Amino acid sequence: MKKIQMFSILLLVTCSLILSACDFLPVVTPLTISGYVYYNSKPLENVTIKTSTQKLCTTNSEGYFTFEISKNQVTIYAEKTGFLFEPKSITLNSNNDNVIFTAQPIQELDGVLSLSKINITPSSIVSVSDNFQYVKNGENCLKVKNFYIEINNKKFNCLTSDFYAVKNKSNYILFNDDISIDTNTPFSIKFSLDAYFTSYHYEYVFVEEKTSILEVTQNQTNAILNEQNQIEYSFWGVNASNNKYSYNVTFIFDYFPNI
Repeated sequence: MKKIQMFSILLLVTCSLILSACDFLPVVTPLTISGYVYYNSKPLENVTIKTSTQKLCTTNSEGYFTFEISKNQVTIYAEKTGFLFEPKSITLNSNNDNVIFTAQPIQELDGVLSLSKINITPSSIVSVSDNFQYVKNGENCLKVKNFYIEINNKKFNCLTSDFYAVKNKSNYILFNDDISIDTNTPFSIKFSLDAYFTSYHYEYVFVEEKTSILEVTQNQTNAILNEQNQIEYSFWGVNASNNKYSYNVTFIFDYFPNI
């Protein structure tokens, strides 16, 4: 009898602990998201709304889409052959019935691209002490000591001195070497960079050589011309070894059409 009573007590304690633990489990409330996609102020149908790994839905004849997803936060993209979309992505962490994507047609280019400048934008900077990060004009920044690019097997050193990239702002490196790319020829861009932080009293150096490759495989490029007759190709990167920063690197080319 005592054994049965002891077993019953242990069972009750175990169940109580399990139920208590359930109170601390994160609750995922499904998000309900809807909105519209427009092109030239008109609805655009058959646009795929997706995450980076999952198709969610497509727009109807009114450009309308809606979906429900069991996540606390989701980043969505719009996709349709022949178009690019602004914004490029939207991150949502609550219900939203007014999400808007605007489409622009991809242009087939026939001419030459000439690299004009490179933009580095750190999107998050974390350090051991926020008081001792590198700063530029009073703002947190990433120090980039070395920045090399390789385009179609031609290597270039983009920096002659240390470069300080301010968080969440455009930081341009002007490119003076002459490099031209035929838009009808596939090409690739590879870059590597070394980035640094500071922390308490002395320099704490987090060094990363990040190598990424972007390949353009068709003359119908994956970018559109801006008002300055330029085309931009972008990379996203993250300091994976230390999780200290993430960044965007954008290569900006001037476009010279064949006449």
